[in-house]
Amino acid sequence: MTLRSKTFEWQRVSLLAFAAATAAISNVRPAKADYTRSCTAILEVRPSGTSTARKAYRWSVRNTVTHYYQVNEARREARRAITSCVRAHWDARDVAAVPYACQSHDSLEVQDYPFVNLPERLHTDLCAARPTDYAQDVDLVLFIEGERGCVVDGGNINPATRVNIASGYHISCPVPSGEGWACIGEDCHAPLPGIRLPGHDISHSEIPGQDWRRCRQLCRDTAACRAWTWRRAGSSGAGSAENCLLKSAAGVRVRDSCCHSGMRD
Repeated sequence: MTLRSKTFEWQRVSLLAFAAATAAISNVRPAKADYTRSCTAILEVRPSGTSTARKAYRWSVRNTVTHYYQVNEARREARRAITSCVRAHWDARDVAAVPYACQSHDSLEVQDYPFVNLPERLHTDLCAARPTDYAQDVDLVLFIEGERGCVVDGGNINPATRVNIASGYHISCPVPSGEGWACIGEDCHAPLPGIRLPGHDISHSEIPGQDWRRCRQLCRDTAACRAWTWRRAGSSGAGSAENCLLKSAAGVRVRDSCCHSGMRD
């Protein structure tokens, strides 16, 4: 065999060996379908000031990236999407619709999101348990679980995996009456829960022991009333008894756990 032939044969063998090694590496490299990673969200509803969940909601967000080295960033983006979703929905909770941040879009896929009308779902689920106290204040705490990227950044647990969404949110449940409930439909929860309508007051009265329904009725019975705010006893400005403020106009809406509000029918 000539030197030229030997050189050619060596090059051929080297190329075959390289091709085999490349194929072996390809066989252990994750398929593109594996470039999708997810994080799990848990929204706990706890009696205010406690660490025991009365109700917990779970869903997940999946994110797909182009390259394998981006998978931890895929989880981080899923984590950020979960937090953005819950905050956006809580801020727009008086709108009976799922916000865009909680819907699948771009490379993100939201799976099993449990809310449409967020306050209504909370009221329905918590009141269905028929607690011994039919008015309760709750805290909403969001937790995020999953692998690296969902919970860890730079080797440390990321504080964004535990987010306080709301504190002291007031839930008014219907009082049992016989085998059924004392209220149905609009009477089961306030039209604007956790909302205060400042200004435009035409009257301010104490209604000891009465909930927002009494305030709404006072507005209906007052010709000049166009909106109302019920303020919980013990909250700022209310003193030791529940308050009812009747208003000539609704004005701006201010989020405040002290109060429930509504506008005249």
